[in-house]
Amino acid sequence: MGPIQQKDLELHDRYFQLLHGEVTDTLLVTQLADSIALNRIQTELTTFYGFKKIRSICNTAQQKKFDEIIGDALRMMAPHHPGKRQDQ
Repeated sequence: MGPIQQKDLELHDRYFQLLHGEVTDTLLVTQLADSIALNRIQTELTTFYGFKKIRSICNTAQQKKFDEIIGDALRMMAPHHPGKRQDQ
């Protein structure tokens, strides 16, 4: 994940450097946004297959616990809506 995260940082640095002047090259803005999106896809795929590999070496009880942990993590990462309880 290190190289992917480094690339994400570099892409975002280049992207936000464009704020320092008048943006006349909208194609460059779009290309950088696309590159950031593609890098995010790589992050998601790497995470997914890494978790899948970990789960595959777990026994049945460990897989159940793993699934619970992943479920809890997904709920914590979900967007929160003002005025709505998280357990709803």
